[in-house]
Amino acid sequence: MKRGLALLAALAALAATAWWVAGVGGGTTVAPHPTPTTTPDGRVGSAECQACHPKEHAEWAKSAHAHNMARPTPQTVVGDFNDVTYVFKGTTSRMYTRDGKYLMDHTDVDGETGTYEVAWVLGIMRHQAYLFAEPDGRLQVLPTYWNLEEKSWRDSVEGPVQDWHGGAVPSSHQEHWRNFGRTYNRACMECHASFPEKGYDAETNRYTSAFDPQISCEACHGPGGEHVRVWRTLDGTGDPMRKLDRLDLRASIEVCTPCHARKRVYAPNPVPGEPFADSFAPDVWQQGTFFVDGRSSTLNYRWVDYLQNRCMDRTARKMDCGTCHPPHDLHSVKDATVVESNAICTTCHLGQKTRLTAHTHHAPESEGSRCIGCHMPKMDLQLRMTVRDHTISSPLPSLTAAYQVPNACTQCHADEDVPWAEGYVQAWYGAQPSYQRYKASMHERAEVLTQAFAGRPPVAPLVAWLDNPGLNVVQRASAAQFLALALGDPRALAALLRHVEDADPLVRYYAVRAVGAFQTPAALNAVRKALADPHLTVRVAAFETLMFLDPGVLTSPEPITAKARADFDLRRTLVRVDDPRDIPVKAMWHLQGGRITEAEQELRRGVALAPRMPRARGDLIQFLLHQRRLDDAKAEVQILEREHPKASVTGYARALIDLATGNPAAAARRLQALVDAGSTEPIILQALAEARRRAPQAAPP
Repeated sequence: MKRGLALLAALAALAATAWWVAGVGGGTTVAPHPTPTTTPDGRVGSAECQACHPKEHAEWAKSAHAHNMARPTPQTVVGDFNDVTYVFKGTTSRMYTRDGKYLMDHTDVDGETGTYEVAWVLGIMRHQAYLFAEPDGRLQVLPTYWNLEEKSWRDSVEGPVQDWHGGAVPSSHQEHWRNFGRTYNRACMECHASFPEKGYDAETNRYTSAFDPQISCEACHGPGGEHVRVWRTLDGTGDPMRKLDRLDLRASIEVCTPCHARKRVYAPNPVPGEPFADSFAPDVWQQGTFFVDGRSSTLNYRWVDYLQNRCMDRTARKMDCGTCHPPHDLHSVKDATVVESNAICTTCHLGQKTRLTAHTHHAPESEGSRCIGCHMPKMDLQLRMTVRDHTISSPLPSLTAAYQVPNACTQCHADEDVPWAEGYVQAWYGAQPSYQRYKASMHERAEVLTQAFAGRPPVAPLVAWLDNPGLNVVQRASAAQFLALALGDPRALAALLRHVEDADPLVRYYAVRAVGAFQTPAALNAVRKALADPHLTVRVAAFETLMFLDPGVLTSPEPITAKARADFDLRRTLVRVDDPRDIPVKAMWHLQGGRITEAEQELRRGVALAPRMPRARGDLIQFLLHQRRLDDAKAEVQILEREHPKASVTGYARALIDLATGNPAAAARRLQALVDAGSTEPIILQALAEARRRAPQAAPP
């Protein structure tokens, strides 16, 4: 850790230089933005802030935000490039330098080899990743990264990549380092840069991205051009810049949320202080990323945890992110001593300050007497790193016994078991009614989420959560999300209809998405009404729901519908334009409008965006067969068979050709082989059923 702090100090002098980078293609062009205040939205750059705010600028210049991203130099590269080799499950990476360049030789699990020059370094706290510039302007995150906590090289599967489990990532998976899941311009830039401009050209499939590699002053405070002008030329009257400490609690937290939440992005580059729901819809509780007590089990970036804590909305003091993290130097609360560490908590919890050990039952200077030791324990997020839990909850070993969630007691006392911990917790706190109420509510939450995560949502408690405005917004929005699975229950529909106009936009967002699944007249009317919602994310959620249920919204001239369609277009053309997962939806839209040529262009662009991934070509093959272009479809299948002979998409596509050419028995054999190999995809099972219908003799005995 001392090395990391020394590095930040050494880098401080670089923080105000080259604040805007343009033309990342090839990684060779670096140019300052023309002049201060000439950007369309009036930005001036962090260096301009220093003259009037030297103290804040000096603190920021030492922070991880200032050193978020940089060109590779001996001062910025922390990974060991002294001719080091790292082997991971059939892949090999060699890191070395030559002629002042930082290089990585990599051999993939399929035998493909290459030498890649580091164009950028990314990260300075827990991980440092390395980017390689493709000729078409793509910046790809190289497969091997440096873990600063362990001071060792690791494969991306062992750290940042969360969507793949097992061995090395195959070249056909979206998280392979050459594919779109690891394209910085598409997947990382919105958080790991300030004011990014994607610059993606759909016709040429090229990027001319521009971005400020630092997390700049204006990223949090908003464009400063007019702020500078009114203070330098006038008296500050009419200053448009928001004072962040004057925002209300939710708004002040949402200044940080654009980067510190797992979310869906609906509009690029929001202005700090503007409604969060006009740009983002954060994810809430779901299987695979949360424990059943509501705490994150993987990297959810803290927002969804923090909004669950009871301190935030039950204290007279405004408790936002800056309460514990000084907003310029970003250091967490000092923990040199227990008293210093506990100072923020004991501002409100005075009894624990004066009777510390009576509450903690631990030695005064031990980790057990540090508030964050028990209430914000370090959580292993399965990424070879730990972060503190931000739900600020109390340890419940009984939850561990019943639901296998972690607890602070046995995390610290690793040599003891759960019954041992539960015995002490009951002896110390079991007689307190507040503890028993808390324990009962958390066990109820865990049981409800266990069933919901398994696809069996218990309707009554979920309706009670949704109807209770006193619960945190994460719990209420999650309830709306899960009620979409209770299609046969009128109580679920009635509850969702009550909350498509909820006071909180995040609850409305999930209620609108969920109620559309019921497809009753009342549900569809509620979704149509949501097209006029004051917040963009809710309007787009309503439009996306209606696209599949009421295609008339695609062409309706009604002003409210046209506005929601324009908001949807904003996301489609600016935010998601380079995401191949959206290509089938865009192609479907064109097909419904009779625009056959445009649909084919979209599907071929999907292949260009994800050339290593067979599914994109599979979508194109289905389209060609739908258009009765058998020869063209066969040509695409031949490419699949040559490039991805073992992929399930290849077998499925060949089976479609068999069906189209009148050989359902051969199709059934191919599809059955896929099922025997473990495929459970509904589209394959449906095709198998159709093949057997056409060739009854192919059905199993």
